[in-house]
Amino acid sequence: MNKRKHAIQATLAKRHNTKSLFTPSMPSGDIDHISEAKIDSELNYLKLTDSLSKAGISFANFLKEKSGILLSKPIRTITTPSGEIYTVATSHLTYKQLKELCVIDNDNVRDESELTENALVDIIDEIGMGFQLMPIIAYIDANHKKSVMEGSRRMTAALIRKVGLDVDIFDRKPSEETIRWVVETSNKKKGFSYFEKGKLYSKLMETHAWTQADLKRERRYTQQDISLSLSFFSAPAQLLRLLPSKAVPQSYVLKFNTATKRILEKEVFDEALHELKEQILGLEVLPIDIQAKKIVDIWHERAQKINKRTKSSDPIFKYGESKVFIKRTRKGSNISLQHIPKALEQDMLSAIENVFTSPKNGFNIYKC
Repeated sequence: MNKRKHAIQATLAKRHNTKSLFTPSMPSGDIDHISEAKIDSELNYLKLTDSLSKAGISFANFLKEKSGILLSKPIRTITTPSGEIYTVATSHLTYKQLKELCVIDNDNVRDESELTENALVDIIDEIGMGFQLMPIIAYIDANHKKSVMEGSRRMTAALIRKVGLDVDIFDRKPSEETIRWVVETSNKKKGFSYFEKGKLYSKLMETHAWTQADLKRERRYTQQDISLSLSFFSAPAQLLRLLPSKAVPQSYVLKFNTATKRILEKEVFDEALHELKEQILGLEVLPIDIQAKKIVDIWHERAQKINKRTKSSDPIFKYGESKVFIKRTRKGSNISLQHIPKALEQDMLSAIENVFTSPKNGFNIYKC
């Protein structure tokens, strides 16, 4: 063990003299399992960076040439609160790439009993439908495999459903502290939009023949979230197409849903949509998130105007083309009858006369 320790020290010292990225500290006495694993990961990283440097190959090109992995965003460097520096590549791995290139790291905390189809019931449908909130975390091990440190349940679910996953590939094995920090940071980021969640919820309900109550019970989503998302997602397609971005805040989703419901109930959707298209001309110069909010505001204002316009003119009774309107005042009510067939005119007048002349009402009627 001491020979191994001295050999490692010599390698690290030589590396430190050529590039002072960091200086790993060596434990005194015998090297325990955890310390040895950390040193191995550092050596693997040093060998990899040395080889890439000598070959003049970037980390991105190494991933592409060695594994056929194409990046979905530029290589980035992250510095953790503890001062560790990592190079991270983000990609979407296909089912075939996941199966052939990835393994679950030996230090992954998940027990095998947690990686069965029954144990994954809470996420397997979502993963199978392509809804992944955050990438799995992997690194390149000594065998050039992508060893998954965080996300073993998502990876197993993807393999069962034969779909791909987004993955963050670290240039060396991240520490447990780093993984916790990355996960906590990712959890604070923006999740799925209400439109995306509406799509997910509708698919889950269709797949399992669930009601909203079933979905709430089985997946523990909140009723408010389900209702908001489904209403937003199920709005008329020609209206949704006008939104350049559907990732609008909750307050705007509420305004959009309320306005759409009101306009559909008033049966004036085509008219309102035509007016909306005219009012939003010229908004294309604005950022798409600002455009979307302004369009929702205009749609909501349109619904309010329609509601005010129709409030006093909506018939209280409608049969065919015949309509009965009522307007209440302080002195009483004004009743208006429209489009009454001529054949019924005398019957209607007689009925009104009977109401007024009924002894129980106590009215005196005067004919003109």
